[in-house]
Amino acid sequence: MVGQLAGGIAHDFNNLLSASMMANDFLLNAHKPTDPRSRDIMQIKQNATRAATLVRQLLAFSRRQTLRPQVLDLGDALSDLTMLLRRLIGEKVKLDLVLAANLWPVKVDVSQFEQVIVNLGRQRPRCRCLARAASSPCAPPM
Repeated sequence: MVGQLAGGIAHDFNNLLSASMMANDFLLNAHKPTDPRSRDIMQIKQNATRAATLVRQLLAFSRRQTLRPQVLDLGDALSDLTMLLRRLIGEKVKLDLVLAANLWPVKVDVSQFEQVIVNLGRQRPRCRCLARAASSPCAPPM
């Protein structure tokens, strides 16, 4: 029953999202890559693509499909999410992404990985840090 509800909502949201993505494509075509607004338009497109991935997850849940793990470069994936995270956490919080040079690739479902990172960003009032190297763990709040 919950799966059917999730599937119905995901289907309706996917229809709305498709219209938004099409409008975004028109905007991209109307602006040159050198236009300062192009960066924001590209960010909208990336976020819409992430939303489409989330819809796919909901549809997979409603059909009880399995995940799609793939090899992921953590540095690239986190770098792609930084602009979204900066907007999510607000201007008063500084986000510094410092990556180790020797990060191993991991095999994960990309949409679930991105969802976990975004959820951590949403929890920022309760978290002192999102990620640290194992050698320097988060300090407890004072």
